[in-house]
Amino acid sequence: MSQGKRRKKQQGRSWRDEDTFVVVGLELEEFIPVPKLLLLRSDLSVGAKLVYIMILGYRLQDEGPGRERVFPGTDTLAAELGMNQCSVERHLRELADADLIIEK
Repeated sequence: MSQGKRRKKQQGRSWRDEDTFVVVGLELEEFIPVPKLLLLRSDLSVGAKLVYIMILGYRLQDEGPGRERVFPGTDTLAAELGMNQCSVERHLRELADADLIIEK
């Protein structure tokens, strides 16, 4: 159990809207900027959003012209996200149906 969850249980309280959170244990250079509009889309599953965010991360690592083309395999995405390959493929179809990715 994480320290934050343990503390929450030990104190016997629930989180309130006015609570402040501090992110710890993450390096800033490892962040991927995520469009807020993506997170707010109710027509996409959480899994599809995670796959899209990982694809964005690969896009941002690439430098130079044509950087909008990325080639992470479904096996790579599955391993990094802790999903099985069939789930990744389903989320990719969902993103394609939403016109957020194009298979070339």
